Amino acid sequence: LLLAAQQVSLKKGMLINHSVSIANSTYLLDADTSLSVPLIVIEGKNIVVDFNQAILQGAAAINRPNLFHGLAILIKKGSSNIVLKNANIHGYKIAVMAEGVEQLSIENCNFSYNYRQQLHSNWQREDISDWMSFHHNENKEWLRYGAGIYLDHCNNASIQNNTITNGQCGLM
Repeated sequence: LLLAAQQVSLKKGMLINHSVSIANSTYLLDADTSLSVPLIVIEGKNIVVDFNQAILQGAAAINRPNLFHGLAILIKKGSSNIVLKNANIHGYKIAVMAEGVEQLSIENCNFSYNYRQQLHSNWQREDISDWMSFHHNENKEWLRYGAGIYLDHCNNASIQNNTITNGQCGLM
């Protein structure tokens, strides 16, 4: 006998520590300007978070992606066997960050239209400051470029059937 996951609405500062189904709606939630204060935290073991195609929208000024800020969802260190699925997250610096998570699965999500920097290059000249160097990310320097998904020391991660367009970085 399988029990349906509890259906909940998203709220700023929310902690998800058991399986839930998100009520299918559009949630306009502004994140903190610091990446160290996530909008929503997932923490624990054997958790399925099904967004049911709900939309989590950050910045209202979608025509200014270089001003998007904040971390929409953090999957905390020490968590394991986490499934995040069917989410639409837009308008943040980083849509989903996971640190030290074992057996993470992110599937069927759309993390398009998140942060991207205003480029200094133009059709007449290239500006070196627009380039990311793979030699310079030992101290998480690339966080400043934002991402749809940012994984740090996540073993056995499965990332499949996701869409990430119109952002600086897709998967880091």
